[in-house]
Amino acid sequence: MTVKNKENKFAKMVGRQKLLQWENYVEGKSNDLNKINEKIFSLIKEIDENKFEGRKRDYFNKIKLKYLIENDPDVASLRNKLDDRANYNNDLDKSAEDYQYRLALSLREDVVNLIKIRNQKAKDYGFSGYPEMIFQSEELDKEKVEEEIKDYLYSRIDKTNKLIEKYNLNWNEWFTKLRSIGELNYYNEPYHYIKCLFHKLGLESLQDNIRFEIKDQPISGMAFPISIPDDIRILLKPTTSIMNCRTLFHECGHAINYASNKENGIFTIYTTFFDEFTAILFENIGLKSCFSENEREIANDIKLLETIRTSISFLFEMELWKNPDNADKLFEEYQNILSIQSKRKEMWTLDTFRYIDPVYVHNYVLGEIYAQKVIDELEREYELNFEKWGQKIQNVFLKTGIKESFREKYNNLIKR
Repeated sequence: MTVKNKENKFAKMVGRQKLLQWENYVEGKSNDLNKINEKIFSLIKEIDENKFEGRKRDYFNKIKLKYLIENDPDVASLRNKLDDRANYNNDLDKSAEDYQYRLALSLREDVVNLIKIRNQKAKDYGFSGYPEMIFQSEELDKEKVEEEIKDYLYSRIDKTNKLIEKYNLNWNEWFTKLRSIGELNYYNEPYHYIKCLFHKLGLESLQDNIRFEIKDQPISGMAFPISIPDDIRILLKPTTSIMNCRTLFHECGHAINYASNKENGIFTIYTTFFDEFTAILFENIGLKSCFSENEREIANDIKLLETIRTSISFLFEMELWKNPDNADKLFEEYQNILSIQSKRKEMWTLDTFRYIDPVYVHNYVLGEIYAQKVIDELEREYELNFEKWGQKIQNVFLKTGIKESFREKYNNLIKR
């Protein structure tokens, strides 16, 4: 098999993995993801990156270790086990007041072990730890990202604490309360907002390749690029709140990104930062173009609260990788950055970003920072001509996938 054939097979396997996840989450199937993990793991080891040239060789060199570690049987089997709560809550009384606490305790040993296994795998490849390996694969500077996120957080703490007081928030009921804030003008009419965003951007033709599944289920929103650009699937909750509709715009952003890509093979496999940046960019455009002034004001409050929460989550996680056995104390310490009633310190294990998507949450903060800079530039150049915005974003960021790095694309748009 030629290296090109192996490259295309790799991309198809990544899509196949998304299809199996879709079937599990949406269709109630019980696909064994360990099997596809094993196939991806074996295939990556067969690919000789020296037969690639230029950007393709450089990019594959950066992402291959992440895919090797995440599809390594030691990592994948434990991650997939944690992804199915039935492995941990069958003996628990789900109606009991302390159910969440007991579930957190039942997950703890496996979550801590998975952190340690990932760390050791990264060290075996010559890194000081798993986060350092991830940041290399993401084409990001870890120290700069930490600095940018700290600046974002600490410059907005006072405003965030005022919003916490305004909306009477606490850690235990955070998402429940955020979903109760404000009234949506088109209550539970998701396709009104979907059509609005695509129309404003002049991207209606992309919808032919995007399937939306809107149902009441635990996941706020998730994108599944089964085959880029022609089979993109989006799972959403009903749009019964401003927060849920904000998620809709975000997931539409993922879909627009995938459906716009004219490349194939490795250039359809994104860094998670590039992927989240584009989603956040279109999310913010959706708020700006399809929401009323009142909806937009509340959505921006929610966005700030969520981005600050994510900033704290990231800083906590960076410390967690250094000392997973001290997780409870660290969790309590980082929660106390805000003036808010804390969760019980043992509850940190319930956050799936600690084990399903590790070293990921920084993308939401960093994506917000850079999306706003791009929007400022688009507004300066085109005012509120959103169709021009859509054309510019497609031409500069989306059509060539990850053929150029985020930094190259960003610099091409922000030329001042």
